[in-house]
Amino acid sequence: MDDLEKGGKRLEDAVTGQQTLSRWLCERHNEVNEMQGKPLFDCSRTDERWKDGPADGSCN
Repeated sequence: MDDLEKGGKRLEDAVTGQQTLSRWLCERHNEVNEMQGKPLFDCSRTDERWKDGPADGSCN
């Protein structure tokens, strides 16, 4: 069983709505970033990054 399959089982237990799904996906994304030596994303900012956009209207 690969890591994603194991993560899928955790998904069933962890996700109860949009916010918890966003958090779960961000945490899995950060696991990959960590393995690749990339910076981690602040998962408290998922709505700002992917849903609402930055308050100043910028796009990165």
